[in-house]
Amino acid sequence: MLDLSPEDEVVIRRFIQDIRDLQQFRVPPIMDKLPFFQSMWRGIKMMRYLKFLFIIMRQTRISNFQLAKKFKSPFLREVFENIFDNDEVKMLVFNFPMASFDQKSAGYPIGGSLKWAERITEKFESLGGVVHYNTPVKRIITENNVVKALEVRNNVIHDCDIVLSSADWYRTVFEFLEGKYVDEKIIALKEKKSFEVYFSILLVTFGLKRDYKEYPHFNRFPIEKELHSPCGKTWDRLETHFYHYDPTLAPEGKTVMACSFYTKNGQFWIDLRKNDRKKYREVKNQFISDLTEILELKYPGIKDDIEMVDFATPATVYRYTNNWQGSAQGWLPGDNVIASTPVKFKLPGLQNFFYASHWSRPGGGIPVAINMARDVSKIICKEHKMPFHTKQH
Repeated sequence: MLDLSPEDEVVIRRFIQDIRDLQQFRVPPIMDKLPFFQSMWRGIKMMRYLKFLFIIMRQTRISNFQLAKKFKSPFLREVFENIFDNDEVKMLVFNFPMASFDQKSAGYPIGGSLKWAERITEKFESLGGVVHYNTPVKRIITENNVVKALEVRNNVIHDCDIVLSSADWYRTVFEFLEGKYVDEKIIALKEKKSFEVYFSILLVTFGLKRDYKEYPHFNRFPIEKELHSPCGKTWDRLETHFYHYDPTLAPEGKTVMACSFYTKNGQFWIDLRKNDRKKYREVKNQFISDLTEILELKYPGIKDDIEMVDFATPATVYRYTNNWQGSAQGWLPGDNVIASTPVKFKLPGLQNFFYASHWSRPGGGIPVAINMARDVSKIICKEHKMPFHTKQH
């Protein structure tokens, strides 16, 4: 950045320092139970997190648009304005991932999300867990406000002592439990008065018969002709992601390239697929065709290198995950990016039920889901008077 715009050195160094400041702290801090003196010493060390609160407060006051205005370089102004597809978002949302990437504590798993999920499954099964695949839940059965069983496909009933749902929040509360255990805060969430639902994604993936290693793995660039989606969204920029660094995704000499697009109107695609499957396929094919013509201008010859195309719409996201409106990550952080949601570990008036997922905190994603899983496990252990261990004994 300094090479591109040395006249912006003060702003650039302040931006980098904001990321470095976040790297001083372990977030979230792990608070396992310790013996008295060790616990007291940890409490003293935790006082340093007061500084962390001030850092958070400062970084929640500035958005990418506000930071962009500070740059003298037209190029850097444009870059920061378009970090989030020309949406205004607090810089803390950007800085946290950058801090983790730089410390090698976050990144892309070779083999993609499937390999990552398989490792979680292997660990679960090694601890005695059993996974029932292709067994969608129909409802959570209750008696006298106590969870008693799950009803799944083909009306099969599984009796249970506890239900811990990590499924979609809306489906769990308003379909599995028929909206019987709610309060004003939960209704406000349903009506989107508290938080907006996170963007959904259009993901077009191309299988290419060349590896395209002469190009950077990620690129974002302006396009001469706007790309239009039937959901009402228009893009004047495109981003391409070549996965030529992951040898597991394509045969040698070939690669996979993906283009992703955010939309707040995922419901359009869900409804279209449900009500008019023929039209749904037609608009998908047209979008792919329009996108391919744009890519040909940026990467001459790519059109002839395409061997396969996969187009996942918000309807695809919804069909595979049941995420409300095809949301990619639960709730969208508001002006207060560190605010909690009314999505609690329990529902009002219901016993033997717990909830934890990426809907539990704005921003969502895997880190939130893992953190919530740990916290709810501690609560369950405490209620059953069991010690909470993170290692197998």
